[in-house]
Amino acid sequence: MLARIHIYFIKPLTLLSMIFLLAACHRNNTHYLGYVEAYLIYVSPPVAGQLFDLDVARGDAVVVNQKLYQLDPEPERSYLNQAQYTLAAEQETLLDLENGQRSTILAALQANVLQAQAQLAFSKITLERNQRLYEKNVVSKSALDSAQTDYDARFQEVKQLQANLAEAELGARQHLIQAQSQKVSATESAMKAAAWQLSQKTGIASDNGIVYDTFFRPGEFITAGQAVLAILSPKEMRVLFYVPEPHYSQIKLGQTVWFKVDGKKKAHALKVSFISKDAEYTPPVIYSEESRSKLVYRVEAKLPEAIALKFHPGSPVEVYLEDPT
Repeated sequence: MLARIHIYFIKPLTLLSMIFLLAACHRNNTHYLGYVEAYLIYVSPPVAGQLFDLDVARGDAVVVNQKLYQLDPEPERSYLNQAQYTLAAEQETLLDLENGQRSTILAALQANVLQAQAQLAFSKITLERNQRLYEKNVVSKSALDSAQTDYDARFQEVKQLQANLAEAELGARQHLIQAQSQKVSATESAMKAAAWQLSQKTGIASDNGIVYDTFFRPGEFITAGQAVLAILSPKEMRVLFYVPEPHYSQIKLGQTVWFKVDGKKKAHALKVSFISKDAEYTPPVIYSEESRSKLVYRVEAKLPEAIALKFHPGSPVEVYLEDPT
């Protein structure tokens, strides 16, 4: 009887509060299982070579453009030197074609023109004298014709020598200059390719992060495309969780969700960045007695860069649609 009275009196006083408490607990306890995922950046050279130096170790913090490793620079360095020498020679040839002959050759051609002009002047004087003498019947017609022929030949010689000098001063024909210019361009491209190959012997960090692991030691040979080390970047970390099919419609891209790591009371907010359109069975990594046969949808939410490196890849998490704290 007393027990009944006791229940009777507390029931109206606590019923409303108990309802709210149960609702809150239900809301805060509705969560989805997942884990922290990291997409590692594997730094690998596109060319092969022996590893000379490894400038970082596992766990080191790195920044953008930081040197990570150095491969043997040969034979790429020799290829670059050869391309540079070839380019210098081709550029010199092009310059000669564009500028014309050297000064010593031009001086000789100019002297030839002056000599031919002097001979032409003498030939003209001879021709004019023979013309006057022919009119006075002092010389024969053959002597006059010979003087005229000599003058015409000297005149044509001067024109030819002047043309040769003009061509030497102007440079080579345009098609020769164009062909040499193309050779210079091709050599420049070869030099750039050699320089790029040499630069690939040095590993450079493409992003800030932490060296997650290294795979080689100095002295070992690395083939082209083989990763030397892996970088854990805060930009490439996210939380993966799986939503049961009945709750699929509650998740939207850009939606804010909260996650907690085992052993931590604080929840962190992040935004949904990916929602799978295909259902799948619960992955083995988050199997539970209740969910192992349920269909779920994979959802991803990127971790804020400011806190991403505080969490370890693979850490199990619980994701809430409302702040549980």
